[in-house]
Amino acid sequence: MRLRASSSGVVREVRVTAKVQERFAAAAAEERGRRDDALARSGADVIELSTDGDWLAAIVQHTQRKRVQAVRGVDLTIDSGRMVAIAGPSGRAFARGLVAVDADVARGVMGRRTGDLPAGVNHEVVHRDDLVVLPS
Repeated sequence: MRLRASSSGVVREVRVTAKVQERFAAAAAEERGRRDDALARSGADVIELSTDGDWLAAIVQHTQRKRVQAVRGVDLTIDSGRMVAIAGPSGRAFARGLVAVDADVARGVMGRRTGDLPAGVNHEVVHRDDLVVLPS
């Protein structure tokens, strides 16, 4: 197999032996493990997609499941400008941020789509510019 570096144009010939294939498979499995661990620690959702499956349907189904309610609850004491902890489904905090809306406003729009929000209501409870992700 010939490999060409896109930055330098240098071409290198590599023999793809069974040993090379085994080493590549081991390195790929190790990288997948690190990625999966990092995603699990962050509380992020994972969608398994493959080129031989209906990946578009998988994404649509996942999005529909997540649309149920992004904000699951609002602390009665939270007001705009206060610092909050943001937790995943496990209850473990993964970030901190400044609240952009008062609790009564957030409760009133919980579960609505962005397009259905009343005029003048912030679309984000915590804006990404006011968010700090905690180390895992």
